[in-house]
Amino acid sequence: MSPHDRRDPALGGKPAPANGNEIPGVEPILKRLTDENNLLRTIIANLPDCIYVKDLQSRFVFNNPAHLHLLGAQTQEDLLGQTDSSVFPPELASAYLADEHIVMHAGQPLIGREEPVINLTTGEPRWNSTTKVPLRDRLGRITGLVGMSRDITERKQAQEAQRLSEARYRAIVEGQTELICRFLPDSTLTFVNEAYARYFGKAPAELLGRSFKTLIPPDEREGVDLHLAQLTPTNPLITYEHQTIAPDASVRWQHWTDHAIFDRAGRLLEIQSVGRDITERKEAQERVR
Repeated sequence: MSPHDRRDPALGGKPAPANGNEIPGVEPILKRLTDENNLLRTIIANLPDCIYVKDLQSRFVFNNPAHLHLLGAQTQEDLLGQTDSSVFPPELASAYLADEHIVMHAGQPLIGREEPVINLTTGEPRWNSTTKVPLRDRLGRITGLVGMSRDITERKQAQEAQRLSEARYRAIVEGQTELICRFLPDSTLTFVNEAYARYFGKAPAELLGRSFKTLIPPDEREGVDLHLAQLTPTNPLITYEHQTIAPDASVRWQHWTDHAIFDRAGRLLEIQSVGRDITERKEAQERVR
């Protein structure tokens, strides 16, 4: 064999690598790893969610651009070695750090914690859904944590607006002397106001989940069904009168206005009803006859 022939018998007579340190097949693997790393960095850098890494002392070692913006920082160097105590008010920082202590020292992930936060770039109070998980080395030892936070401010505002709307509605309804109830198409009560419950001598919880027809004399129920059958998407409002059974077992008269609620497909979802006792009027009419 020529002294200049670089064929290696250990490789089956194939030419040996030009560099003695090279290993066949490694270059494609390194390229794939580099491409995957670049892809991951690109995704993290452009996500609207905040992503960050902390060491065992809860010091920042990495923050993606979204998190830098939240913390009012321009570059990664602005936050290296800092903790939440360095940037957030004490009441917020102490809560964040307490959670991280559990994550890193007990190894217990924190998933979807809804928590208040301040955008330190704009000064706005916001809400985040935060997940924090332990970061481990090859031996399974915890070396820090990875955190991910998503802004849920709009959702929280919508929930609060709905809560206030329901509270106002309930305050109005409960303040009425009229009997107010809601029921499903099968007549199951889903809501009754205090006036309705008092009228029948029950607590609201005793009435919910049962049919309002049990409060009506049997010979009146078919007539009520006929009235309810008139409700349609084009005719969602009806009024009618029927007898009812009072707590003392006497029979009284009520006047009802029903408003049906349909979905977009025209399916009946629920009926809201407002009623009042008209027994005295009925008795007066009978006396005149």
